[in-house]
Amino acid sequence: MPIGQVDRSEMMSTVERMIAAIAGQKGVELFRISDGKITLQQAMDVLSITRPELNDILSKLEGKFIHVEYEEEVEEKVEKKETLEPIDVPKKITSGPFTLRTELTLEFGPAGSKFFEVVDGEKDILQLSIDAGVTLAYADKIVWWLAQRGLLHFRQLRQEEIKSKYGSIGLRLYSEYGREGIYLYLLVEKYADAAPAVRASGLDPEKAVEMCVLIYELVAPPFTFDKRAVLDALRR
Repeated sequence: MPIGQVDRSEMMSTVERMIAAIAGQKGVELFRISDGKITLQQAMDVLSITRPELNDILSKLEGKFIHVEYEEEVEEKVEKKETLEPIDVPKKITSGPFTLRTELTLEFGPAGSKFFEVVDGEKDILQLSIDAGVTLAYADKIVWWLAQRGLLHFRQLRQEEIKSKYGSIGLRLYSEYGREGIYLYLLVEKYADAAPAVRASGLDPEKAVEMCVLIYELVAPPFTFDKRAVLDALRR
């Protein structure tokens, strides 16, 4: 990237990156200004787009990321829809030219290449991040980089797929904490201990330990989870 140029993707949340892939930058801008008060006409004025262009964006986002309230004799109002971050399942489109693979390594180090290698179209981003030894946040950056360059695309797990793959425990954690809940659950299984799992997750320690409280409550191991002891271990 040229010196002084800002990578706009770095300023997007994961949900906004998903929207950008589906509906472009204007879709992201619509999502950001949707507050339940702004009307569709006002949105068109702010975004400098026509009604057909707005309709095209709405056809891609409405019901998933935003909600439009239609009322007779009242201006339609658009607002963000409460939604959990989807769990992506990346799939390679192509291995890409050698130069792009080199760029991937330069951008993300060996972990970037390792991540791309383990993408098989079946494992979701939670499993892939653990297999590649990177945090979920870092995996998001790699996936976004690869998708922008046409090396992969992705689909999202449906709720029934989440339950089938991760059971009722995984579904409960997803409902409570989103994909981070399942991600930490997988790390706890991998390390068989909360403290190293929290360290490896890259999540905020206090938030992650609170998540562990529910994980251990649901798993019900033959011992009591000591929240304070884990926090003390993380501070050492």
